[in-house]
Order: sequence, then C-alpha cells, then structure tokens
Amino acid sequence: MSITIITGDRNSGKTTTLKNIINSNDNFYLGYISESSSNKDNYYLRNVYSNETIKIMQTQECPCHEKIGKYFIIDNSFEIAYISLLKQIDLFLNRSITFVLDEIGALELSSSGFDKLLNRLLEYNQDLIICVRTKFLEEVCNKYKIRNYKVINV
Repeated sequence: MSITIITGDRNSGKTTTLKNIINSNDNFYLGYISESSSNKDNYYLRNVYSNETIKIMQTQECPCHEKIGKYFIIDNSFEIAYISLLKQIDLFLNRSITFVLDEIGALELSSSGFDKLLNRLLEYNQDLIICVRTKFLEEVCNKYKIRNYKVINV
C-alpha cells in the first residue's frame, strides 16, 4: 500500500494533477474528484469509475444544511458517495485498486465530508491518492495517522 498526497493552495492545480495521474496510466481507480459548476455556485463529486455525479454543496441557502464558508452542504450527499463507493469496492476487491479522494480538508477535520470514507479506505491494503490543501496537510496526516506517504506539491 502506498499513499500519495497532492498538495498545494486553493486553485493551484491539485484536481488537475489528480486527473492527469488517472489519465496517464492503466491503473484501476475508484473514488471521487471534486468539480464545480462554471460559476462556482455548486460543487459535485464525480465518481472516477462510473462518471456519475453527486451534488454536495451549493451557495443557495437551504434549511438544515451544514455550512462551510459560503457553501451549504447537501444533506446525505457524502453518505450517498460512501455507500456507492463501497458497492464498487465489493465488485472489484479482487483487483489491484488505487483509491482517490479529491479535497480532504476542513470538513474532514471536523469529522464530516469524506471522513467516514477516508477512514474506511485506509483499512484496505490498496494504494491511495488524496488531495489536501497545504495548510491542512499536517492536521490531516495527524488525524488519519498517515505516516509514510509521497508528496506531490503543485
């Protein structure tokens, strides 16, 4: 098992770097990439295997939604992503898989967002690539007990 962390500041190219890695070789990937609408009013998770998207955040106010910055988190969106990915893992567990999660940060450090999924993925003996903003790198590594990892700075 190897862990790679793509790190950089906001809008530095972490997601683009992750997409380039996925597209540059024949490894088998499961996980999610974060994508925004053109006006950045909405954020989605795109499943790297099925290309299905799940809306996770929006700027439009919604009742009963957790908020981070100017965004409201869509209820159950990360739980839906969690369940969907576990179903895919069950289908392909006999293969060598590289898991990917784009944008581990403030939500996960507050035990929300991908927190449950990341903890679960770390239990598998498979490669993992995550994107983390530089300012969260040390906290993320401490919280998830990530010790041996390769860093790609962008």
